[in-house]
Amino acid sequence: MDNSGNQTVAPPQPGVAQEIPVTTDATNPPPPDNGGDQEEEYEEEESSPLKKILLIAGGILGVVAVIIIIFIIVLRLRSSQPQKITLVYWGLWEDQAIFEPVFAEFEKLHPNITIEYEQQDIKGLGNYTQRLNTRIKSGSDAPDLFRYHNSWLPEIKDSLLPLPSEVIAGTGIDTDFYPVKDPIGLSSAKVYYGIPLEVDDLSLFVNNALMKAGGYQVPTTWNDFRDTALNLTVKDGSGKILKSGAAIGTYDNVDHASDIISLLLIQNGADLTSLNGSHKQNADQALTYYTYFATSDPSNPGQDHRTWDSTMDDSTLAFAKGNVAMYFGYSWDILEIEGVNKDLDFSIYPVPHPAGGSKSTIASFWEEGVSASTKHPKEAFELLQFMAQKDSLEQIFKNQSDTHAVGSPYPRISMASELKSNSLLYPFVSQLSSSTAYSTPFSSDTYDSYLDDNLNTGLQADIGKIINSGFSVDSAVDEIAGNLKNVGIGH
Repeated sequence: MDNSGNQTVAPPQPGVAQEIPVTTDATNPPPPDNGGDQEEEYEEEESSPLKKILLIAGGILGVVAVIIIIFIIVLRLRSSQPQKITLVYWGLWEDQAIFEPVFAEFEKLHPNITIEYEQQDIKGLGNYTQRLNTRIKSGSDAPDLFRYHNSWLPEIKDSLLPLPSEVIAGTGIDTDFYPVKDPIGLSSAKVYYGIPLEVDDLSLFVNNALMKAGGYQVPTTWNDFRDTALNLTVKDGSGKILKSGAAIGTYDNVDHASDIISLLLIQNGADLTSLNGSHKQNADQALTYYTYFATSDPSNPGQDHRTWDSTMDDSTLAFAKGNVAMYFGYSWDILEIEGVNKDLDFSIYPVPHPAGGSKSTIASFWEEGVSASTKHPKEAFELLQFMAQKDSLEQIFKNQSDTHAVGSPYPRISMASELKSNSLLYPFVSQLSSSTAYSTPFSSDTYDSYLDDNLNTGLQADIGKIINSGFSVDSAVDEIAGNLKNVGIGH
């Protein structure tokens, strides 16, 4: 250190490592070396907008990805939930209360399906089959399921979907339901278009008091039926019928006249597809037998073998009043009979048959089918199959019995035993088990305003001309054959 107070630094000596002192002059600090920091700050400032853009873009992409994921999840959840479906069902004779418990159970098992039952006024409005065909063909306001008569197949076949094989197997329609033959050949292909929830067949109703008083047994052949009817008929001195042995012969006041005539035609071997063909005599004989009970023998003017005439009440009413010994009817006629006379003592038996011939009867009932235009065939067939199950049929029968006093006979062969204690209903299923049942295009009371009604109008006119105008049976058969041809049946 010199006399001025400043520290002196000795010159370095060769070969000796010297420490370089650090000058710490507070009044004159060394300038900071900021060159490197300024360069880094410049680079950060330069890259900052790019980072922001990348961050924003990444955020947007992340939000979009989340939205897409949520959208996919929602779609999957929706696709996994059953579609809400409404099945429109056209019914006829029963109101919704009869089917409601069955519908409710089905909807419980299928929460996505709602059934709308619409009861059609087939009797008042008419043209039911035309409305069905028109709506189903156009696809506008058509039902998904509907009720139809078993004789209507020729006119509504194109409006029906045939039953899938799984429905046939699931219901046992080909094994556990009473078989019905089709005399015009539509069922030959073994294709099923509907499932009945009931069954019914033409049967013989007998007034037990009149039969017992006359000392006669219930006839089983047509010869016995004729003799019994003649002997049980009571007339006054002027020939007026007071008590009829059998309600048969005319058309206007014989309920189910067309069914009885069909029965005679089929049992006698007439061919409905060629009524005036090579077996025309069989048809002639059937009409001759039918009209016998309302005419006198031309060769014996003094012999009056009428058991019935146009002065009598309609046959169902006359039987209910106790004025007819034998009458032909269906199970639903029981309601009218008991409504008129609850005290009438009557029983039900199989219809007569030709001596030595096979037993057969006419089947007339209603079926449920699936519309050809339905957008939900799978669900419609599921409902149809559900309604045809044993438990559903029992519920429907119970509701009918509570409402009408008598239900419709079960269509399942396996359920016949459940009716065994019912003396009025069991004869109908018993006859179906022991006889061959046929469908007929002449079925009565179907109100279809086309096939059945048109044919029956012609049949009514022909029977009237035979009885009142001496029109020949042979000519009547020709006209009936022509009417069949006009509606597409026969040749």
